[in-house]
Amino acid sequence: MAAPPTPPPAAVKRGMFTTVLLVIVMLALGFVAGAFIGPRYGIGYQPPTETPLQNVVVGTNTPFPPFE
Repeated sequence: MAAPPTPPPAAVKRGMFTTVLLVIVMLALGFVAGAFIGPRYGIGYQPPTETPLQNVVVGTNTPFPPFE
C-alpha cells in the first residue's frame, strides 16, 4: 500500500503563515475591543462611590511557622 501524498513544503509554510497571521489579528482585535471600545460604552465600568475612610486592621499569628 502506498503512502498518502504529502503537500509540498510551500503549501505547509503558507498554511502556517495564515494561521499565525489570523491569531495575531484576533489578538489585536480583542485588545482594541477591550481597551478602547469597552470603556466608551460603559461595559464593565462602575463609577466610584463616595465612601467614608475606613480603618484596616491587620492581624497575624506569629507562632505559626510561615509568619515568623
